[in-house]
Amino acid sequence: MNDLRGPAIRSLAEREAPRRYWRYEHREPDESEGQWYFECVREDGEWWCVRQIAPSFGLVSAYDWEHLEDEHGFLTDQPIDEDETLLVPIAADEFNAAWTDALARRSP
Repeated sequence: MNDLRGPAIRSLAEREAPRRYWRYEHREPDESEGQWYFECVREDGEWWCVRQIAPSFGLVSAYDWEHLEDEHGFLTDQPIDEDETLLVPIAADEFNAAWTDALARRSP
């Protein structure tokens, strides 16, 4: 089956649309801990993730339209709730620095 998410997310990522960047401190019992990062584009009144960095049990996973998922996780397919109290707005520069680092450390 052909995965249509990649082209749809690519189209969204390449749009000249408002963007926001967030960091989320993830701490759940029996799950991976660490900082999650999101780059989101606004469409139809919702913030959709186009790039995401997630901790994966000691590994770092970086997801976008070219790398939607792997054995550790996937790019979120739900809009981001900007009212989530654990989301911290960050500058694009902070996200981009984390993205560059995540790509260098991403699990194969």
